[in-house]
Amino acid sequence: MRSNERGDSGGRRLVAAVVGELTAGGFRSMLVWVLADNPFRRFYESLGGTYLRSQKMEIGGARLNEVAYAWTDLQEGDSTSETTRNR
Repeated sequence: MRSNERGDSGGRRLVAAVVGELTAGGFRSMLVWVLADNPFRRFYESLGGTYLRSQKMEIGGARLNEVAYAWTDLQEGDSTSETTRNR
């Protein structure tokens, strides 16, 4: 998201829209990879994402760490599904 869009619930609306599409398509879980150094990665934790694991990746010759956040049941009781229902 652009810096001028942060803090206005735009990220929550975007994730809620993705979750809505996934659940409409019959998906029950979601996995998101985020660069470990991303200062906004805690956003996914605030939506109920659970840290799953980390791994190294390479972009343009640079070795970077990324972390995975998982939602195991999008249709039952996590913050992301609540966000979807309430918006």
